[in-house]
Amino acid sequence: MEIWRSNLRNLSFLGNLKTIDMSSSSEDRIIYIAENLQLKNLGLNSLKNLIPNKEGLWVVLAKNHPNFCISLYELQLFIDNGVYLSTDLKPKICNDWNLDDGKKICKFLNLEAIDTDCQYLVGNVTVNSKNEDLVWKLENISRIYGSIAVLSTKELLDLSFFANLEQVANTDYGGFFLKELEITATFRFQHPSYSNQVQQKTQNYFNAQYEAIVSILQRSDHSDQEQ
Repeated sequence: MEIWRSNLRNLSFLGNLKTIDMSSSSEDRIIYIAENLQLKNLGLNSLKNLIPNKEGLWVVLAKNHPNFCISLYELQLFIDNGVYLSTDLKPKICNDWNLDDGKKICKFLNLEAIDTDCQYLVGNVTVNSKNEDLVWKLENISRIYGSIAVLSTKELLDLSFFANLEQVANTDYGGFFLKELEITATFRFQHPSYSNQVQQKTQNYFNAQYEAIVSILQRSDHSDQEQ
């Protein structure tokens, strides 16, 4: 599927499209959307399934409008269908945050301003010595559309406040398998006083969380196969 060098502002002409199935193709595994200088968004909010062939599926977004954005729905669709996303620039996340799953989505500005009933965050989450006493506000978060950095904290011993975190997704990761971001997260520790024991405790915590989530995914896959 290719859409390139058009004057389209969005892909609304595909508004009734529910499934893109490439499983029967031995070669085609790329959705190429590029050099559409007026294209500001995809508008694929009716699309439910992206079915790859055995080689996987790539979505390439390049050289479109400078303000081109991806909706949360589309980004989650790529994640849920195991899509490789390749971009020339980091696409913005559109202001349309509707995911139709009943979860409260909040923009992350700072820990002071965040509501404790937020379940998904949009933005770059930073924990440091100035706000580490407020990390309990993140205990309800299960998805972050953005990034996480834990930097130069003084009293923080572990990351148990992320116990409910299931997914970190970011359009920065062009060319990477987005589904991997559901079960992994990278944290940067830069405080020189962190002992090996504390870092090992933190690593053990996330190793255990990783193994638990992998186990759940494997059980889910096995259950689907039995059905």
